[in-house]
This record gives sequence, structure tokens and C-alpha cells, in this order.
Amino acid sequence: MANKDTARYKYAAHAAWRVVDEETIVLDLNTSVYYSLNATASLVWKRLGDGETAPEIAQALTEAFDVAPEAARADVDELVSEMRKESLLVPA
Repeated sequence: MANKDTARYKYAAHAAWRVVDEETIVLDLNTSVYYSLNATASLVWKRLGDGETAPEIAQALTEAFDVAPEAARADVDELVSEMRKESLLVPA
């Protein structure tokens, strides 16, 4: 199993998503529960689906949103944890 720095994820088969204005709506097709992601979380979600690692995504956050590296990494880890808990992200 990969560690947190090298882990890569993909969207679960039952996760559908669309970008609407500056937010991303993620729908769990199994439960009909949806999640609204702000611009920061949207960037993380898209890059996770593109196969980027948490450190790569945190770096992108620091550049796009002028956020401290530690805060960016915490944001990435939190979204990964939540989406894995909801079974919307699975290991690639």
C-alpha cells in the first residue's frame, strides 16, 4: 500500500460530478447524496481524479490560492479522508 505522499486515487464508479460556475457538485449515485465543493476543493477533486499525489496537489494549491504549504496539505488530506470515508475516492 502506498503512503500518503505517493498514494494516487480515482473516482469511484458510483461518483458523478459536474462543475457549475466555480463549484463542483459530486453526486453519490448509490445514495443520492451530493457534495458541493468550493473552488479550492474543486481543484483538489479534479487533480485527485487526474492521478496527482497529495504533495503535488498541495503545491498547486499554494500557487493558485496563495495559501501556506502546511495549510494546503491539511486541506488536501482532509478532502481525501472525507471522500474516501464516503467511498467516492478509491485507490488507483
